[in-house]
Amino acid sequence: MTSAINVRKDLNKMAIPLIAQSLTSIFFSVFSQIIVGRTNIDTFTAVNAINAIIYILLGFSGYFGVAFQIKMANLHDSERNEKMSNYFCASFIMSLFIGLVFLIIGGFFGKLIISNYFGFNGNLLNKTYTFSLFTCIYFVIQMIIFVFNGYYRLIKKTKVMFIASLLSMIVDAISTVLFVIVFNMDVIGFGVSLILSTLIYLCVYIIEAIKLKDLYFKKFTFNEIKEIVNITLPLIIQEFLDNTLFILLFNSLVAHISPLIYASYLLVNNIISYLNLPTFMYGSSLLTFVGEEHAKKNIIKIKKYTVTSLKIVCTIFIVGILFILLFKTPIIGIFSDQVNIINQTKEILLIILFSQILHPVWQIYKYSVQGFGEGKQLIIPTLIINLIAITFLYLGVYILNLNINFACIGLFLNFLLLSIWFNRLYNKQLIKMAISKTS
Repeated sequence: MTSAINVRKDLNKMAIPLIAQSLTSIFFSVFSQIIVGRTNIDTFTAVNAINAIIYILLGFSGYFGVAFQIKMANLHDSERNEKMSNYFCASFIMSLFIGLVFLIIGGFFGKLIISNYFGFNGNLLNKTYTFSLFTCIYFVIQMIIFVFNGYYRLIKKTKVMFIASLLSMIVDAISTVLFVIVFNMDVIGFGVSLILSTLIYLCVYIIEAIKLKDLYFKKFTFNEIKEIVNITLPLIIQEFLDNTLFILLFNSLVAHISPLIYASYLLVNNIISYLNLPTFMYGSSLLTFVGEEHAKKNIIKIKKYTVTSLKIVCTIFIVGILFILLFKTPIIGIFSDQVNIINQTKEILLIILFSQILHPVWQIYKYSVQGFGEGKQLIIPTLIINLIAITFLYLGVYILNLNINFACIGLFLNFLLLSIWFNRLYNKQLIKMAISKTS
């Protein structure tokens, strides 16, 4: 009983600051959008167009920090203390390199890319390009921050992440009001605020790392870079399969059913994104705990961390769903004031929520397998299951003209198959550990 309480305490201590960080980020993001929404149409379009692209690119590029976290967690304490700085520097240099490449491409070819991709010209093109230059610098800084994120998750100091994020967002809010509204600096004001707030974020991380005195800039080998890259690539591919390709295809499918149903589906998805925050935060904490216990060959502790995480996130998710169903009218009203969208959302709310019920399950097993350092084993199952699901769904919607209920049942089955397969991969790792302990 005491052991179960300690496991829960460990997970909560690490995950709760991350959840608080995400919720605070959402609040300040809404505030920022309010400021952007009160500018002229060219500025509004320029800022949102570039932010959308940067968000996607950072989603793929920030995994060097996660790879560092996984690699270090899977080393014994003595070996970790000896090699932490080496692998941190290897991750740092790779992240900095990618950031600088992006900066050079954005600086020299940004206007051409924007013109061809978005079809912008004239004043809108110039504004978008100007803001993109600031975001290219932001991208470099953010890549370095991602490596520090991995470090602070590894040493379980997620409170530092929350404090750094909070200070950064406060600075961003104040400087945005000052530069955009007071000094009327337009996209330059947004750009300066972005850089300033991100530098504050990084400075907090660096100051805290100096205080801890366990990171040093050391020489690293090509093999260490290669190891980080080998862990990073499967994570990027998994992210692409889970959160980009499948979502884009599924959204396209729903959009073809009906524009109104698609609008309602997106509204519910926005609500569900808040319910998914604990899953992602407890999952990212699992990367450290599973990795550490894997290094110690402690099968019982790995099971406890995984099962406890499952219980916590599933409980939060189910309670959240019940809360949404109980107060659906006021909750939907927060996200839209369009009567037709509100009515349609109420009709399809239950089936969409049902389709997502297993989302926390397969995500937790995914994080556990990644915590073993075996992320590459997830790629083929994900690809096969997603291809089967999309083919099945497209045949139903395009050929048989079936409705949103069919699409949601298909999504539920997709998550069910992922949960089963990822659970098998997780158990396979436990069996592998048990064999290695007895041999």
